[in-house]
Amino acid sequence: MDKKWYLNRNLLCLWIGLMISYLGDALFLVAFMWIAVTRGSVGAPAIIIALQTLPMVLFGPFVGVMVDRLPKRRLMIGSDLIRAIILFLVLIADLNGLLAIWHLYILAFVLGMFELIYRPLVRILIPTLVSADFLASANSLLLGTQQLTSIFGAIAGGVIVGAIGPQVVLALDAATFLFAAGMIFFVEFAPSLRQSQSGRVKGVSGILMDVLGGIRYVTSRRDILTLLLTITGLNLAVSPVNALLPAYATEVLEGGSFLLGMLYGAEGLGMLLGNILISMLASRISLSISIGIGLGVMAIGVMGLASSQIPFLSSGFYFLAGLGVPLVFTTTFTHLQKTVPLEYQGRVFALQQSTATLAVPIASFLTAAMINILSIRYLLVIASLALLVVAALAVPNVRAGKLT
Repeated sequence: MDKKWYLNRNLLCLWIGLMISYLGDALFLVAFMWIAVTRGSVGAPAIIIALQTLPMVLFGPFVGVMVDRLPKRRLMIGSDLIRAIILFLVLIADLNGLLAIWHLYILAFVLGMFELIYRPLVRILIPTLVSADFLASANSLLLGTQQLTSIFGAIAGGVIVGAIGPQVVLALDAATFLFAAGMIFFVEFAPSLRQSQSGRVKGVSGILMDVLGGIRYVTSRRDILTLLLTITGLNLAVSPVNALLPAYATEVLEGGSFLLGMLYGAEGLGMLLGNILISMLASRISLSISIGIGLGVMAIGVMGLASSQIPFLSSGFYFLAGLGVPLVFTTTFTHLQKTVPLEYQGRVFALQQSTATLAVPIASFLTAAMINILSIRYLLVIASLALLVVAALAVPNVRAGKLT
């Protein structure tokens, strides 16, 4: 991308398509959870979240093989079209009074599976659209857009669901998938992404060979293994914070839903600013410094939450925690995109998703068990110290791997 990003037709089409799709996803999340609570029980959203993450934990390496083998363009467009059809069918079922809670559970699992397919495809596509010098900026643009749309989409979703009903949001989200498929259609894919990879062993044995081959490749590369373990460790440390935030807002800060929304908004704004900083500074700082600063800033933000009883100050600390996230994630993805051969990228990104996602329920369950023993403040302090431990382990190994 040796010109302004908005003059890069392929990146512009991808960005517009993803922006509208991300907005639809944010709207849908509010409607989905609202339907789950009103049609099921207060525990239904937790089951839905678990079912959405289950495919990433169980099938990540196998989906990675599929992404590596099959034409990426067809997979992206097909994923969007199928999700649009599924949501329209759910809408029809709801309008006819046929939608049951178990339908929502199946929907959560299926959407989680397609998300597992789609994310690695986007990360594989981006390096073919821009030059290596602008790769971090392109990643920051897309990730920053996702954060911004999640903030406004959540607010708009609440307004639409409350004023009109969740059925409108279902239709809107389905329409955004159709729009995204149309925009992807206009993206000019590199020939290597439009074709199936030849020479692979077919059948179950071939798939298993490719899965093991991907794992061997990751373990043979110290830099990749270090980065994947760092992301997993970060999720183990941060997931308790996300799980504790509602209780923190109500019990520690003695606030309500508005204050909780303010905290989430502050985190989202921090992530947005972090992506802007990465787009400006990516060529000036090394990966080890970026990861070290990111984890350190997150640790300070979480420790600040533990010590604060003032809502405005807590929002500032959570903004700081959000600011550090892109310094780790965006730079990590950029390094993987630059250094992993195309034939392994699907498996590497899918494996990264699987290991990182697995950390979330583990940390959440541990938090649920410990909340009866330790106070919210102590658990936040532990999370902050865990982030510093991850930084202490990651930075020397990143430097030893000579990642810049």
